[in-house]
Amino acid sequence: MDWSTVSDIGSSLVRSFTVDVPVFHVERELVVRLEDQARPIAENDLRDVMAFTTVLPIADVIVAEKPFVNLARQAKLGETYGTELMTSILDL
Repeated sequence: MDWSTVSDIGSSLVRSFTVDVPVFHVERELVVRLEDQARPIAENDLRDVMAFTTVLPIADVIVAEKPFVNLARQAKLGETYGTELMTSILDL
């Protein structure tokens, strides 16, 4: 692709990044659900989003806190990327 600035890429391709690029897709799905909650977002929530964004698309198994596992399950991210989502290491 011949381009020198982001505006050269085209708006439809840029909009498709959040669906076609796994890291962006996971982040979008988690943040949309996190922002929809009644409680304020804490700094630790942002760390959890970063960890899930990095690991979920390539991992076979993730063991994490129940709230974020539930957010990922709601978004069907485990099914999308073939990742088993667990809340207890004893489930292994």
